Amino acid sequence: MQRQMKWITQVLLILLIVLNGLIMETAVARAAETPFGQYRFSTPTTTIQISGSAYYQSVWKSAIKAWNKTGVFTFKVVKSSPVKAKGWSNTTTELGISGQTQLVSSGQQIKSAVARINTGVFKYYKYSKASRIIVAEHELGHVIGLNHSSSQKSVMYYKNRYVGIQAADIASVRNHYAKPLLLTSGFVTTQLDNTVTMVWCNR
Repeated sequence: MQRQMKWITQVLLILLIVLNGLIMETAVARAAETPFGQYRFSTPTTTIQISGSAYYQSVWKSAIKAWNKTGVFTFKVVKSSPVKAKGWSNTTTELGISGQTQLVSSGQQIKSAVARINTGVFKYYKYSKASRIIVAEHELGHVIGLNHSSSQKSVMYYKNRYVGIQAADIASVRNHYAKPLLLTSGFVTTQLDNTVTMVWCNR
């Protein structure tokens, strides 16, 4: 009987160690995820309208393809949408800003968004097309709901033009869209209740 109790104790101790390891591993994995903001779409999909030259439309389409390939969020390009992707050129007062995204939300739900890339900065600093696509991926990450990351190994690093979408970015989107959207009281609101959030990406 005593031997049996000792065996049970040892088994329970091993199970406790394994369980603790799993908890720690999960905590570390969550800590490594890219920060997610308080705003998101109701489902992990949205239409998007692209404008600009054929060249920059191809930049946006490549960035969209990269996000769609992850399987955690889908952009569908259409002729007209409250979600827009465009360019602007300002090397006078915004020489340090390569991208900018504006979100308009009602409660926690994103109702419209405008993602922009600074074509003037791209030209001034001689960005490669690959780098321009990465900046577009970054801005689309904001459209999805991602915040800036302190990790240089994330597409959402605030000063990034070299690192594309990473596992930490994908995990964050997957985990946040797996949860139901919390609808706050007065969800169907007037324009006065909408929240405008501006985020930008430094050169």
